Amino acid sequence: SRVSGGQIYKFNYFSIENDGERLLDELKRNFQRTTVFDALMRVRTSAGIRPIDFLGNFYMTNATEMIFGSIDSDKSVCVELKHDDKLPVESNTYIQAALLYTSISGQRRLRILTLALTVTSSYTTLYPACDLDTIMNYITKVAIRSITVSTPKSIRDSIITQAANMLACYRKNCAQSTTAGQLILPETLKLLPVYVTSLIKCDALTGTQTVTTDDRNLLMHRLMSMGIKGTFAYLYPRVYALHNLEEDHLPPPMIRCSYDRFSETGAYVLENGIVMYIWLGSQINPTFVQSLFGIQTSHIQPEKCRIVDLDNPISKTVRTLLNLIRNERDTFMKLFIIQQRDSIEPFFKNYLIEDKGFTGGASYVDFLYHLHREIRNILQ
Repeated sequence: SRVSGGQIYKFNYFSIENDGERLLDELKRNFQRTTVFDALMRVRTSAGIRPIDFLGNFYMTNATEMIFGSIDSDKSVCVELKHDDKLPVESNTYIQAALLYTSISGQRRLRILTLALTVTSSYTTLYPACDLDTIMNYITKVAIRSITVSTPKSIRDSIITQAANMLACYRKNCAQSTTAGQLILPETLKLLPVYVTSLIKCDALTGTQTVTTDDRNLLMHRLMSMGIKGTFAYLYPRVYALHNLEEDHLPPPMIRCSYDRFSETGAYVLENGIVMYIWLGSQINPTFVQSLFGIQTSHIQPEKCRIVDLDNPISKTVRTLLNLIRNERDTFMKLFIIQQRDSIEPFFKNYLIEDKGFTGGASYVDFLYHLHREIRNILQ
């Protein structure tokens, strides 16, 4: 499916008890989402820019056309444009994507999207218009594609260099009046360091002992066709507190992705669009666990435990929140229950991307120091 536009699913040690709900949900989504067949896509541009690189799961017979056996509403492609000629400043330049496809009813159709962008020669105009989510989707896809031809270290170094160059350019051209020792980030790219921190230590890139070859391959395949919203969720998982939910305030405020933010008396849900965990603190109130799972804390099993439909406020509010989260994602996220100091808790901690990685990798704070040093070296 890497060249056909299809999708891979993997069920570890499949059993109806553990995987039945996910199987039914994935089948349902396959039938309900918009899918087309025998598709061909081309990207055209005004003079002065041209498409030079194409990223995603498709096949190419020449330098301009992407061919898909099928493509659906959950997939995306990324196209890199090169500016190689003079563009008239303060006028528009145009990008057009055309998709020729066969609909599910057998009709041959053409969908055309055209984007007009204003040309500027000013960095102070350019940086406020940056789209960080799109930038990270592109950097992620380039990194994943490079895995088969490069080493993880050289890929990580390349990502860090790209980020440092973007921020050094801003510092040089838009923030000359600030103190030399300060780390200055544009408003639109202030989360770039935390995204890069996550990307350079993610399982797909590092290929550590904590992830099997099959799981890593699945993750690489998923990331290559993932949309902007999906990449955003994968690089910075959402964390919500469950122990103090209010029915009138759903979803609640997000919690930063760090173990220091977790309380021993609390319960939290973490999701990254691919998997979902509920973490239970060692001092959590047994009544909360009973109200949510219908069993005592000592009987909880990580993969087999379920949130049951109980007639109490805790059960109703948590189920409502989890349904809200699931409805925003394009795949069914399997739920695991993790208790504090469990033998498998380190695997959960691996998703807390502001902390040091389970198998190495800098914390967010350590990476900020490193990135700041790289920026200063570029400017000197």
